[in-house]
Amino acid sequence: MKREMVISSAQPAVEFKSISSRIAAAVRMPLVALSRYYSMVLEREINIRQTLMLLNAQTAFVFAVFPVDGPLVLRALCAAWLWHAVKKCRNILTD
Repeated sequence: MKREMVISSAQPAVEFKSISSRIAAAVRMPLVALSRYYSMVLEREINIRQTLMLLNAQTAFVFAVFPVDGPLVLRALCAAWLWHAVKKCRNILTD
């Protein structure tokens, strides 16, 4: 005896565009909140791009300062990253 099962979907397929827009909104939400925080602290309007630059500089600082027992070459690379990140932050925030 052969058994067959037919599965039908009553709901239409969810479009990829709506899923990707939901994911983008979910990723943007913390950045917007952080941007508002930076705007409040710096007493000026900070956009998402400037927020990402500030995060880059903060991350570079952490990697430049905390690996105290790391190899000298790695510490030099992190210091160069920090210098570059601060320079970019300075340029973007003075505009």
